[in-house]
Order: sequence, then structure tokens, then C-alpha cells
Amino acid sequence: SLRRATSTAEAHAEQLAREMAERLRIEEAHERLLQEKVAMLECAGEGMLGLDLAGRCIFLNAAASRMLGCVAEEAIGQPVADLIAFTPEDAPAPLEGAATDWMARAAEPVQGTVRRKDGGRFYAACTATPIVAGGLIDGVIVTIADVTRHRQAEVLIEQSLKEKEVLLKEIHHRVKNNLQVISSLLRLQSGYTEDPKALALFEESANRIRSMALVHEKLYQSRDLSRINFGEYLRSLVADLEATYELSGTVTTRVEAQDLRLTLDHAIPCALLINELVANAFEHGFPDGRTGAVLVRLLADGGRCTLIVHDDGVGLPEGLDPRTTDSLGLRLVSDLTEQLHGKLRLRRERGTTVEIYRM
Repeated sequence: SLRRATSTAEAHAEQLAREMAERLRIEEAHERLLQEKVAMLECAGEGMLGLDLAGRCIFLNAAASRMLGCVAEEAIGQPVADLIAFTPEDAPAPLEGAATDWMARAAEPVQGTVRRKDGGRFYAACTATPIVAGGLIDGVIVTIADVTRHRQAEVLIEQSLKEKEVLLKEIHHRVKNNLQVISSLLRLQSGYTEDPKALALFEESANRIRSMALVHEKLYQSRDLSRINFGEYLRSLVADLEATYELSGTVTTRVEAQDLRLTLDHAIPCALLINELVANAFEHGFPDGRTGAVLVRLLADGGRCTLIVHDDGVGLPEGLDPRTTDSLGLRLVSDLTEQLHGKLRLRRERGTTVEIYRM
């Protein structure tokens, strides 16, 4: 019995010795792996800063030491907010230092101007990567990149874009002013003739020029200098035409327009086209003080845009074809529709309805 007990104790001792040797081997392997990782971080070209869960520095590689202007002995144990000191005027959202604060921002770099210990500054982009041990987050590795040159280039690009925006606004403003001058000259010239046909031609030309000037006015007032809100433009254009023809007492107008944004290449022909249709309705649809209404509707449904101008006036003559008529205004409507790659449909029920649609 004593011999068996001794044998069992020796077996247990041997098993314990083997387990201790295996545990020591694993710990030594972990230590070698940790040293290898530390050596890799130390040799990394980017700054690397290790934080514990409280946000205190536990590791600082040579690149981070050069960027921040402090040696590792000074940094170890210091709060990260003291080491990566963002300037108040360019600071990101508050990062008081806890590792969880950094992990909450891990999806995108934390950027801002950082003060060095020697008083110098650089623009930094910091990213956070968790340190995982035993399935749990044990800390954070913060990678610091000096992106000062990149930031300076971004600032120059932003300044250049602002300058170009100001220049474009000035160009649109001057084009609008020049078109208004031409319109005024036409109206002044019309004062030297008493021929009704000539006066009508002067008035039509002035209206066309003013409709183009209004496009440039809307562009320089818009935040987007490449497109205008054509629904807003349409309401202004119809109001101007209504005032020009002085029909507010006899003819009512209604504009139903979605906020469709058009480029200059599309806005100018659309503006001229609508000017012709509405002016034609005002001028010819309600003779001898006849009362009525004009409806202008602009719709956008998917890729299809539709313009409808309807009046309940006397209507166009039977057999009139906008493509072959001698009327310059209606010929313009036909040509501008083709320029926009649209289709024109003319109906004469209860007045005149012109529908132009583009797929």
C-alpha cells in the first residue's frame, strides 16, 4: 500500500512538472512573440502609441517619439491627451484619453493640429486598433501619421475652388448685366419707331434676352454654379412676362413646377422655349380684352421631363404647324425642342395646349 501511494505521488509530481514546463514554454513563446511585435512596432515608419484601458501610454515607438518630440521614458505612464495635444482651434471631438474614447472613433481617422513638446506643430491623422488578449480588449494601439503636406494641399485646393467660385459668380453676374444692357438698348431703339410690327419685334427680342439674363442671375445666386433650380426660375420668368404684358387684370397665371435642376446647356434653351410659349399665349390668346387663364406645368418623372403650357384663349389656327409656320416664335419653339432632343405635341381643345416631353 505504501509502495502504491509512493508511486502515485511520483506520477502526480511528474505530471505537475510536465504541466509547469509546458506552461513555461508557452509563456516564453508569448514573451518572444510580444518582443517580436514590439520590435516590429519600433521599426515601423509610422508613429505607434500603445495605451492601456485608462488611456495611459504603455509604449511609444521611435517614429512617434520624433513626431511628438518626447522620449519613451518621458511618455510611459502619461495620459494620451498630454502626448497627442490637439490645438484648441483645430481640435476634433473631445478625446479625454480613455481607450474606449479612441475605439468609439476607430471607424475614421481622428485629425487635427498637434502641438509638439518643443512648441512646434504638425497636422496629424490618428487611427485606433484594439489590443485583444484572451478575447477581451486590453488596450489600444494609436497610429499617428504626419499629413501636414497633404493638409496644406487640401487647403490650397479649397482656396482655389473658392476663388473659382467667386470668379464664376462674377462672370454670370456680368453676363446678366450685359444682357440687360442689350435688352434696354432694344427698348430704347423701339422708341424711335411707330411701326407696330417693328415695335412687336423689339419687344419680343428684349423678352428673349431678358429670359437668358434671368438664367445667369439665378446661377450666380445659387450655391451650385453648374445647375439652377428651374422650377424657381420658371416662376420668376412667368411673373416677369405677366408684368411686361400688363395682363394681371384680365389673365390669371398659374405655375406648377417641380424643383428640377438643369445645367446651363439645358436651362438656356428651355428658358427661350418657355418664353416663346408664354409670350405667345399672352400676346395672341386673349385679344380685345378677353379674360382667361394660362397654366405652366413642369414635371419630372424618373428620366422623363414634361413641360406643358396651356391657355383657354382663342386657340391657334387650324392646320398651323410650328415646324413650317412663318412665325419666328413658333419656329424657335420647334427648333429648341429638337435641340433638347424632345418631342412636341399640340392640342387645340378648350384653347391651346403645347406639351413638350423628353425621355
